[in-house]
Amino acid sequence: MTAIQITTRRTRVGSNPSIERTSYSRLRLLTLAAHVERWMAMSKLPHNLVCLAIALFLSWVLVPVLSVVWSEAFISDRTFHVYWQVISVGTLLRWLFLVLFFFASGLILASTVVSSRPWAWSLLVGACYSLYRLAFTSEWFAPDAEFYVYLSSYGEYTMPLIGAMLGALASSLMRHSIDVNVTQKLSLCRN
Repeated sequence: MTAIQITTRRTRVGSNPSIERTSYSRLRLLTLAAHVERWMAMSKLPHNLVCLAIALFLSWVLVPVLSVVWSEAFISDRTFHVYWQVISVGTLLRWLFLVLFFFASGLILASTVVSSRPWAWSLLVGACYSLYRLAFTSEWFAPDAEFYVYLSSYGEYTMPLIGAMLGALASSLMRHSIDVNVTQKLSLCRN
């Protein structure tokens, strides 16, 4: 945030030194400067909302298309066994796609938003996508369905959240390492 500093010259009016006068044009300039500074602080929110909207739109468009490609490449025409009556490798591969996609989405979004908490914006992408999937998809289970069937179906709703948080964490670590490197180089330049 940039601070705009404007100094004014105050003059005494009459013999009373406690009454000070500032010209009308300087008052207008001070008011304008205050509005500009407030607008600059508020302009982060529209920027962040646009970044969020783009990330959500791309996830709603690309995840269905890329999941078909991922499924064709790694999952279809293969037989996977259920291990420990809990999980299969096919389920883990589907989850891996969602984690990787939202990792990249969270990393990019956390790098582009202007906020003191970029992880919250990344988490919002994962949460919005998960809620969208939960609201607009239906699951049908047989009455005698095993636990892994429920786990594989409902586990897909948490993977975007996990991937987005990992992406935000990676972005935070990258920012921290860049800050440390810049600080070290600046200290070397001063010596």
